[in-house]
Amino acid sequence: MDWAIGRLAGSTSNRAAGFGSIVHDAVEHQDAADAAALEAAIADRFGELAHESSWEAERQRVDIAPMTEAIADYFQQLRGKGWRVEAADQEARFSVELEGGAVLSGAIDWLEHGTDGADAGAIRVVDLKTGGRTPTSHAELGNLQLRAYQLAIALGGIAGVDGAARTEARLFLPRLQRARKFEDAPPFDEVREAFLAHLAQAARTMGGSRFRAVPAEHCSDPHAFGQCTIHVLPEVTE
Repeated sequence: MDWAIGRLAGSTSNRAAGFGSIVHDAVEHQDAADAAALEAAIADRFGELAHESSWEAERQRVDIAPMTEAIADYFQQLRGKGWRVEAADQEARFSVELEGGAVLSGAIDWLEHGTDGADAGAIRVVDLKTGGRTPTSHAELGNLQLRAYQLAIALGGIAGVDGAARTEARLFLPRLQRARKFEDAPPFDEVREAFLAHLAQAARTMGGSRFRAVPAEHCSDPHAFGQCTIHVLPEVTE
């Protein structure tokens, strides 16, 4: 219901998402190891964002330089450790059919290929998050977005990538106020069967005709999306 309302009536705020799209575009089309090039690309499009006030725009603008420096530093260190990202590995799209007919589709921000020593032949899926907080993870499965990417690779959903390759997964959060700006997921093999069961349950639920409106953790999280009130108040739903 929340998705339908947002889709038909429009979201109350899309500035954060818009800023993230601009940053992603810069990383995809510029030399990500060049902080100046990234900063210039983001600054060129910054005026496209609809800020409600000048101070709000300035607050977001001051985040650009330290964030691009963090991104460039990450890619410089990555290359120094023998990992590479090819142009074709940016926005790697996939679409795989799961048992039962559900289709899992999306795009991975980029793939990193290990080339040296123990990392040779390894694949790492990376999701860039431009927010200032670490996303909430599933208690048993970890970050579900990363797990979906790993499953897509395992099912042969990425052209040119061996589904049997050792696949790692990482959240990259350049705005975190700490030296280590990424979070690595535990091995996928440990949760693969449980994740498949999780997806199967999700497919059954989404394929149904009735949905229970149950308040969850995101209802009390001021940073989460969704208008829980519209789901659970009888005066609204009935």
